[in-house]
Amino acid sequence: MAHVGMQLGHVVERQLSGEVLREREEQYRGLFENANDALPTFTPEGHVTSVNSAMEHLLGYTRSELIGDHFSKGLTPQAAAEAKERHRRAQACERLSSIFESEFLRNDGAIIPVECRPRFIRDNSGKIIGFQGSYRDITERKQTEARLRASEERFRAAAQGSLDAFMILESVRNEAGEIGYFTFVEINSRTEQLVAMRRAAVIGQRLCELMPINRTAGLLDEYARVVETSEPLEKETSIAEEDIAARWLQHHVVPLGDGIAITCRDITQRKLADEALRQSEEKYRQLVENISDLFFLLDETNVITCISPAITQLNGYTPEEIIGRPFVEFVHPKTSLTLCRVYTRRSPTTHQPRRSVGYKRKAERHVGYGVRPS
Repeated sequence: MAHVGMQLGHVVERQLSGEVLREREEQYRGLFENANDALPTFTPEGHVTSVNSAMEHLLGYTRSELIGDHFSKGLTPQAAAEAKERHRRAQACERLSSIFESEFLRNDGAIIPVECRPRFIRDNSGKIIGFQGSYRDITERKQTEARLRASEERFRAAAQGSLDAFMILESVRNEAGEIGYFTFVEINSRTEQLVAMRRAAVIGQRLCELMPINRTAGLLDEYARVVETSEPLEKETSIAEEDIAARWLQHHVVPLGDGIAITCRDITQRKLADEALRQSEEKYRQLVENISDLFFLLDETNVITCISPAITQLNGYTPEEIIGRPFVEFVHPKTSLTLCRVYTRRSPTTHQPRRSVGYKRKAERHVGYGVRPS
């Protein structure tokens, strides 16, 4: 009886083991069929032995059309040649990357980019009895990468075509999370001219090491505030560094991620012209203020725009009281109409005769004065 009991026990144990095995196989079959990735299996020679639903959907073939065919059926000619070479090298035990990209050829002729993860199937002795592939459709990722490349190409074309220097800098933070310095990520050809260095020599360098003026002039702290506050910055800076081919730069700085984008315009010529104009105006002002004769300028509507201090001795008004007011307000009524006609008809090429003019004083007493329009 004991012997019979042991035999019955073995039978029950085998039945239970078989049920567990079937359950596990059923679970595996469910995972295999419902996987999002295409999961085919192949013989060691590369013929299809099984496929899941995702593989059918990806290639547009039915299961019966795929099983028994060689794996090259669903590949583009170039991808098939690359897969055969890879298969040969793998069987020769060469070390290969576990993930690579390839191209599937659908039943309707469409080409599908895929990410591949193959692995060998071995028996208990370690012998290769086949291999399995895991293939993921990466069409959307490739389209996104293509759009990104196109966007970068447009950006690079715009940056290279700019008449201004353009640079992108990335902030580098210390352990406390504070910005310590900036490094160059991208520059255009105008920046190369500005710093007299090629792009390859600039990328990766620290801003203040290449252009110390950014630290000495306090620009580094202002750039850090742009990153932290997301508020743009516009600033004109004088440059005293021999390595920079400009004496004045106008900076326009905007936040870009955890860094900044800077547009620099060389405004040296404008600044020199402004300074020359200022000096000329200063000489002119000193000349006007120091002449003893009455001198004044009128605009096209006969409004006084400039007058010498001699006016105060003449009629008691200060220049500040007169500038911006019509000329006729300060002349005798008998001569105002005649002078208005003369000044209305005045021409740079027409010589005007000297005339006597009566001016109003603050006390309403009129004084005579000779004037020649020009």
